[in-house]
Amino acid sequence: MKTKLYRQPIDINPDDPVVGLSSWLAACRVDEAAAGRARQRSLEHQAAQEATIAGVVIDLAEQDLPVTLKTNAAQVFKGKITAVGLNFVFVLDAERGEVLIPTKAITMISAAPTSRPAIGVRPQSSVLLGDVLNELVLDKAQVKVAVADECVTGTLHAVGTDVMAIALSGAPRALAHVAVAAIDHLLVLSR
Repeated sequence: MKTKLYRQPIDINPDDPVVGLSSWLAACRVDEAAAGRARQRSLEHQAAQEATIAGVVIDLAEQDLPVTLKTNAAQVFKGKITAVGLNFVFVLDAERGEVLIPTKAITMISAAPTSRPAIGVRPQSSVLLGDVLNELVLDKAQVKVAVADECVTGTLHAVGTDVMAIALSGAPRALAHVAVAAIDHLLVLSR
């Protein structure tokens, strides 16, 4: 329901009619400014209710801000967001290099203060984690995959519907099969 602001009629001073009109217009401007601030707060509140992790990550990536991401396994990554998909984010970590993190594994995101807050209501990419993993298979990427408190290191060999195979480093013909849903993060060691 839209509320209209109404002011009392102008109290005209017979000696100077402009004084009454001026004060009435000033009061109207104050009322309109207050209503505008209320509308802005309402829109920001509505946007916050529709926020998603992927939307927040996209906002921060567009601002090119350094971020800190914490995952389910209590791993902390600090760096720049380089790519965002529907269910993953790539971060260029200052110490560890390129890191792929499924959005479901992200527990906290923080960034440097900015004049434009990350609201998190954004159209999302249609690129999926599985698509990126398949690209890494084609690149014969050397990876280190963290699942809970374990890590598997080797060449990404194949990706299925919900599982990926990693040819283990130092163990010829040995494959480790990792559930894609269990990935906390994946370090890309080389491509």
